Amino acid sequence: MELVRCLNGSQIYFALTDAIMLKTLNRCAVVKKYTRTISSKIQG
Repeated sequence: MELVRCLNGSQIYFALTDAIMLKTLNRCAVVKKYTRTISSKIQG
């Protein structure tokens, strides 16, 4: 399992994946907000 290998390794991997996941989540939030704005403009 990848997780076990990472746990045996260093914390850098986790720091990196956390940063990447945060970036991805932020991007998703922005896209959702953008999409909602567009759809409300179309409906309105």
